[in-house]
Amino acid sequence: MLLGAAVLLALAVVCGTWLYNDGILVLRRLHATKDMPDPAGGHWLLGHLLLLLAKPMTSFKTFHEWAETYGPVYRVRFLCRPVVVVTDPDLYQPLLRSGPAKLPKYTAPYKMFEVFVKPPRSNMLSSAETPVWRAARRAAVAALTMTNLRLCFPHITAVTQRLIDSLAAAGPQAVQDMDLVAQQITVDVIGMAAFDRDLEATVRRPPPPQQQQQQHSTAGASNSSEAMSSSSSGGSGRGIAG
Repeated sequence: MLLGAAVLLALAVVCGTWLYNDGILVLRRLHATKDMPDPAGGHWLLGHLLLLLAKPMTSFKTFHEWAETYGPVYRVRFLCRPVVVVTDPDLYQPLLRSGPAKLPKYTAPYKMFEVFVKPPRSNMLSSAETPVWRAARRAAVAALTMTNLRLCFPHITAVTQRLIDSLAAAGPQAVQDMDLVAQQITVDVIGMAAFDRDLEATVRRPPPPQQQQQQHSTAGASNSSEAMSSSSSGGSGRGIAG
């Protein structure tokens, strides 16, 4: 009985401390951003979360509309947390160059990569401003100089032109999966830049014979159904007219 009460008391203290510290941080951020434009329609508790979740596939259009209405700097709220949105490159480029002291790296999405290392440990993606990160960055920076990047430009332009030609050959009526197209051109650029090999992900090849036969069979069945439907409609019309 006493042990259970002690455990509950300890949990209450931990949760209360966490809520207090988190609440203070949220209040400070709300106060710091109180003079920024706040898009209309936000919920008092959920913030602008519902507006963005209503059309998740086109949320980027919502952000663009807000930027057109409220300017290049405005504030949105996810639950009670304020988030500052900056859309003007002249404003956010100096911030990005200011370094982690003013803009700490958000490492949470990269933590999953640590499970691929045995024993699990932080890496260049999942850590920031550690000795390992600094050493890896110094080693990688040389490969990302403009002189070295220019060596990749001919391949990048060739792959891009190959993709443009294939899309143009498909015609304006063809439906394209742009997410897949973006992945294909990315694979080809990385393949040549990192492995000196053209992986030909953007090369358009005809489908296998079996798939072509299935497509022809599907198209033939569809045409037969349409013809039967048209014939039935015509016969019915003649019967009524007679």
